[in-house]
Amino acid sequence: MTDLLIVVDMQRDFVSGALGSEQARAIVPAVAARIRQAKAEQTQVAFTLDTHEPDYLNTREGRFLPVPHCIRDTLGWALEPDIAKECAQGMISFAKPTFGSAALCEYVRALAEEKGAADGKGFCVELCGVCTDICVVSNALRLNLFQLYNGRHDRKIQHHHKKHAKEQSAMTKTMKIKGMMCQHCVARVKKALEAVDGVEEAVVDLDAKTAVAKLAHEVDDAPLKAAVEEQDYEVTGVE
Repeated sequence: MTDLLIVVDMQRDFVSGALGSEQARAIVPAVAARIRQAKAEQTQVAFTLDTHEPDYLNTREGRFLPVPHCIRDTLGWALEPDIAKECAQGMISFAKPTFGSAALCEYVRALAEEKGAADGKGFCVELCGVCTDICVVSNALRLNLFQLYNGRHDRKIQHHHKKHAKEQSAMTKTMKIKGMMCQHCVARVKKALEAVDGVEEAVVDLDAKTAVAKLAHEVDDAPLKAAVEEQDYEVTGVE
């Protein structure tokens, strides 16, 4: 059974407004029906709202996608009417300025703990919505990579665990990157880093603007930085 239904960006501008489409309008009845079903099953429902400010066209995203949309407190920012009427007391929404929502991940962590599934096991999250290849997927990936278990609850730490953590830290490098704005950017950075000799895996976080390179052996900062900057992104730091 689903513990949480997340409805992603079912807003007027993505359905019937500035960036609307026939495909988006076609799924409205199914999404509305799924919300009704969730309510009947007493499943928690949460919404995300793509949210931009009036200066959107002056932002990086606005320069690449010069179509004002989901401007806060405008008609296009609101939920599509057939979706809005399914809202009920106790449902929660998350305004987000980019594709994925960090606040949503924290909410899922808290809800999982509340339901006795702090490690995420047995806790089922379902997502539906529009901009499937960007916004829905971004939030799904964030939740999939998000560490539900919070280590701050640990009270007893073995010395050998500390040693292992130190070894693990030494085999990773975290890069701070400017210029990433979508999952396409994430894929480019990941591919570029994983092509560097010694990099086993790269985990790229769009919201945090970071990439963590997991290393098979020691790798200098220079080739990592060069790989990213060859893709036209700026590396502002390597730790």
